[in-house]
Parts: sequence; structure tokens; C-alpha cells
Amino acid sequence: PQMARFVRGQTLSLKGQQYVEAARSVGGTDRAVITRHIVPNLFNIVLTAATLDMVGIITAEATLSLLGLGLQAPGSSLGLMISDASGQIYIQWTEVLWPVLVLAALVLCFSFVGDGVGDACERDNPAEGDNDADGVINRDDNCMNVPNADQLDTDGDQVGDACDNCKAVANSNQDAAACG
Repeated sequence: PQMARFVRGQTLSLKGQQYVEAARSVGGTDRAVITRHIVPNLFNIVLTAATLDMVGIITAEATLSLLGLGLQAPGSSLGLMISDASGQIYIQWTEVLWPVLVLAALVLCFSFVGDGVGDACERDNPAEGDNDADGVINRDDNCMNVPNADQLDTDGDQVGDACDNCKAVANSNQDAAACG
């Protein structure tokens, strides 16, 4: 349920983005908008969240097993190994050390992988407002490309983009100030 709420919230957030509104305004069908704009951007966000959720899942399982509420013997779990070896910590301290080190390594690895996936996704999706991915938020960022909009080239740049769309629908009380 938590991931479902997260996905729903992100979908609603993406639905309100300028590029989705621009794609709809030039006649994009719901299916085209979903498959070309929402799902690719949602996939990156969900992949990052799922990778980072693995840290919590591994830690929760190990904690429950350590407390005796998770897997029971003859099962195999890092928390169960730590629990079984904790009685011998003064005799064989390495029996506790190795499962703890493996658990720490797993948690750190999934954290780093999650951060790496997030960074890679940010590189693929420029910062909000930087639509041309040049690292600078400027007037051209308001003129992002919109598929199937070449018939609306009103500014003479031979590219049908959101600025053309803003000018084309300015008479219907749309705010065209962002397009100059």
C-alpha cells in the first residue's frame, strides 16, 4: 500500500507538469501521454524508491529475526545468525561479527545503489525548469519540444513546441506570458 500511494502521488504530480499539458493541448491522446511522458518518468522514480526500500526491508527482517519474531530455526537469516551467536559472544566473538558485517555491507550497498540510480535518473531528467538540459534555466526552457506539434509552428523556428502552442491558444484565456 505504501508504494501504491507513492506511485499515485507521483503520477498526479507528473500529470500536472507543463510538458504533459503541452502534449495534451496539441492533441495527444491519453494513451500517448501516459506511454510517452508519464510512465518513463514514473519508472525512474519508482525504481529509485524501490531500491532504497530494500534497505528498510533487509533491516526489518534482520531485526525481527534477531528478536525471535522472524524466521525460526532451521531457517537462515542474518538476524537469526546474530541471535544464535549472541550467547557465545565472549567465547567466539567472530560468530557475531561476520553476520553483522554482512548485514552492514548489504545495507550500505543497497543505499549506494539507490543513490546511484537516483543520480542516473536525475541526469536523464534535467532539473525542473531546465527542459533543454543545458544546465541553465532560461527562456528556451519554456519552449520544450512537443511531439506531433509541427503544424503549430507560430514563432518561425521550424519546431512545433510549447511556445507555439501557448501562442496558438492565447485567445482562449491561456497564460502565454511564459512564452514571450
